[in-house]
Amino acid sequence: MSKNGGKPKYMKGEDGRKPLNKLLVIAGIGLGCCLLAVLGVLAVKAVFPPDSIVLSSSPAQESSQQPSSTVEEASSTDPVSSEPEEPSSAAEESRPVSSAEEPEAVPSASATVPVKQGDFSDALFIGDSRTEALNVYGVVQGASFLSNKGLAVNTIFTKASIRTGSGMATVADALRQEPQHKRVYIMLGINDLGWPSMETFTGNYSKLIDAVRSSQPNATIYVQSILPVSKKKSDSDPVINNANINRFNEQIQKMAEEKGAVYLEVNKALMDSAGALPAGAATDGIHPNVDYCRKWAEYLKANVK
Repeated sequence: MSKNGGKPKYMKGEDGRKPLNKLLVIAGIGLGCCLLAVLGVLAVKAVFPPDSIVLSSSPAQESSQQPSSTVEEASSTDPVSSEPEEPSSAAEESRPVSSAEEPEAVPSASATVPVKQGDFSDALFIGDSRTEALNVYGVVQGASFLSNKGLAVNTIFTKASIRTGSGMATVADALRQEPQHKRVYIMLGINDLGWPSMETFTGNYSKLIDAVRSSQPNATIYVQSILPVSKKKSDSDPVINNANINRFNEQIQKMAEEKGAVYLEVNKALMDSAGALPAGAATDGIHPNVDYCRKWAEYLKANVK
């Protein structure tokens, strides 16, 4: 025991300053650690700004951030028809929606309702580019059309040239999708003038009339004559000339009468005194302009049976 009352005697240091020195060292170490921690946080913020830190979202949040399937994406997988679009762009733009797509837009035929002169909402036109002109120029408003450039009596059953609600179809197939009409007008032949066999031509035409009658049993079928061409065209073409057209028209008239269809001599409404399409009626000598398409339509209005 020491003489100072039993209290421990420090080996080193004076005036009891060693414990104080230890406290100062510990406090300094603690303050240094805090300073390092603050500097570390500042360094992290400087390297990684808060906006760059992306928190992982829950599966529900991730799905909500992804764009939903769009109509365009769904339709991009649909097959695109490889069929060429033969009508001109002007004809496509002005063409009314096919009645096969919207059958409710065309009134059903009724044998008890009389046909109004000049009203073609109950009529269906079948034909080539000449018939298409009636549609393009809008001279038979309200009518439905199954027409296409280059159409011939043999391609009615073989060439998918008509756009329907289910895709491209032949005239024969599109005809079966049509609502009921009171009148069906047919004009074909300008693209058939090179047929070596008249019997084959009239036989194919007869099949078309049978197909029309089968799908449109209450309709009056009008078979129109082939329109003439200009004198210049007729004199320069060994096939598409008025002598050949007249020869075909004689057989068309005979075939129409045998099939119980109404034959319309539309050619006489458009020809001049020489039996040709007037020089100013068509730029190419074949396809009537809007004025002569109006004459054509007026003839149809005046000859409703």
